[in-house]
Amino acid sequence: MANLNENLLSSLAFTRSVGIPLDDNVTFNDATTVGRYPLTQNIRKIVRIQLFASEAVPMAVIAGLRVTYLMNGAPLPPVLHGLETPHVVCDIQMPANQLLVGASGKVKESPNQAINGRISFIVFTVYENDTGLTIVRGPFGSTEYVTPKSAWGCYGPIIAFQGTVAPKLGLTSLGFAKPTQGLPGMGILGA
Repeated sequence: MANLNENLLSSLAFTRSVGIPLDDNVTFNDATTVGRYPLTQNIRKIVRIQLFASEAVPMAVIAGLRVTYLMNGAPLPPVLHGLETPHVVCDIQMPANQLLVGASGKVKESPNQAINGRISFIVFTVYENDTGLTIVRGPFGSTEYVTPKSAWGCYGPIIAFQGTVAPKLGLTSLGFAKPTQGLPGMGILGA
């Protein structure tokens, strides 16, 4: 099978991050820091996603994200954004025939300011190249204190994550890097 993302990462688009802006937030953008975009793009695809909750469900928010990227043929050691807690709510591995093509979820709408506006849960959509199946994984996290107006989503091939982290709170917002053109062959992944 040809490289899934060959010749397509020369141009990326970045989505708006969902979550809350805080004064002490530190931004991250894996397409630039890990993949070295726009000088080059070393990220081929996401191969593993782990999410960590702030505490046990139902009051949890997503506090940490650990991502493993395939880098020009070899996996990179995992990159952690936010807090690694004992509450692992998601551990998805994507073999060579799978690509992350969607992420959606909701943010908290709570009177508790410590969790209000934080990412409550996430659903991932994975495309399987050899079967053409779309696999929905999740929801991961808590559905407490969410309303229809707090929903968000990003669809189409997702190459990398971006967002913000606050030192004591962990992950406070999340966005995505996407190719600006379709993937070669088969409309999405390439042959």
